[in-house]
Amino acid sequence: MGKKILLVVFAILFIFMIVDFVKGIAGIAKYFIYGGLILVAIVYLLYNNLFGSRNPNNQP
Repeated sequence: MGKKILLVVFAILFIFMIVDFVKGIAGIAKYFIYGGLILVAIVYLLYNNLFGSRNPNNQP
């Protein structure tokens, strides 16, 4: 009887660990996605400012 209770407790702890782990991965992924979007926006703005305003008529 005692072993069964221990097993249930370990199973619950394991499930909580997995849920926490998945939440952590989701949080990290969210930061990576937001960071990537911000980085792309900054690069795009810099590229437009550097190459867009310097030669607007110079089309390749």
